[in-house]
Amino acid sequence: MFVRLYALAHHLKDHIEYILGLSDSLEPDGRTAAHDRGLTPPAQIRGAALFATFGGYEEDPGIVEALHARIQEISRDPSQEIVILVAHGDKRDEDNAHWLSIMRAHIERLKRDPHCAKLKAILAATVREDWPDLREHAVAEVRHLIEAHAKTGRVLVIADRLYGAGPYRKFFDGLDYVLNDKGLVHPALTHWLEAGINQAISVLTRPVSAVDRVAKP
Repeated sequence: MFVRLYALAHHLKDHIEYILGLSDSLEPDGRTAAHDRGLTPPAQIRGAALFATFGGYEEDPGIVEALHARIQEISRDPSQEIVILVAHGDKRDEDNAHWLSIMRAHIERLKRDPHCAKLKAILAATVREDWPDLREHAVAEVRHLIEAHAKTGRVLVIADRLYGAGPYRKFFDGLDYVLNDKGLVHPALTHWLEAGINQAISVLTRPVSAVDRVAKP
């Protein structure tokens, strides 16, 4: 099996499943970006091995446990603190909005915790860091959030990413905030992995139906 350790389930799904021979295209519309640019698509794995893939740890409600732990590690007086969860972000506006909606659902769960319920605010933001034209505006928005809230309280920035804080220190240089840069490597991530692996095993070991036996052309 192949674990896609990316935040959302669609991240690189088409590319990975194409390489593993689970799909005939690199794009959902049946085309390949490489083909459109006149490039040779990557080689595919061809053989008798069976593959299953899964990804999207950010979409697991259990990841809230990791976020809660990261907040508590740097929180001192929640009644005077504002938490900003900062994630990588997506290129397409609709995908980025979807990511933010998932983060906001996590925030609603966090607010049920007695400690987090005392916080002045918990906010979600993305910096869209891989696309310079989008990144400049996104980072400026997060900097504005930090600057504005630092006037009335202690700002806690949580790196809502798999590991580390990436370029966040550079992005927010000169601002008054406290960063937790541990990322989401936490027992909650292990639980997500275990559940995904068990699900993949059940798929790979299920009885083969007549439809499954039909070979691809």
